[in-house]
Amino acid sequence: LESRAGKVRGDMLTPRLLSAEYLQRYRERGDLGDVLRAEHAARLSLAAMPRRNVAGNAALASALLTLHRFREAKAAILDARRTEPDNAGLAAEEASLDLELGDVDGARRLAGAYRGDASFDVVAARLDEETGHLAEARVLLGGAMRRAERHRHVYDGSAAQIETMRLRDTLDL
Repeated sequence: LESRAGKVRGDMLTPRLLSAEYLQRYRERGDLGDVLRAEHAARLSLAAMPRRNVAGNAALASALLTLHRFREAKAAILDARRTEPDNAGLAAEEASLDLELGDVDGARRLAGAYRGDASFDVVAARLDEETGHLAEARVLLGGAMRRAERHRHVYDGSAAQIETMRLRDTLDL
């Protein structure tokens, strides 16, 4: 993938796939350079297809989230949401970034709009955790962990999945 990324005009898929591979390798090895390479690859994807490239924006947001560049990550997610405004997964990513930025009310508004959607279990658990409702948070997080385990093969390092791991450790699950 590295040899092909950015070489073919209009190829937005190869750099986006490469971005996901770099993030996976970062999780395995801990080399921060892989996150920077993931960001660069995601930007190549967006340069090849600047509009309606939801996957490219999500890949960029994942890299920026890992780098704790939350405002930039949120901007990438908002770009993706303009293309797919009803995508619950993207809305959950936005709500998670709202929490990172201290906008609890923004996260709560989004969570309320998607109440009952499994994409929001981790965000709702985090909101419950921050308001002292730990038992409710454990129930939501337990369900999210079971779903993540069933779909382990599609793990992509999204904000919701990262939060699942963080909350699992915080709540001693």
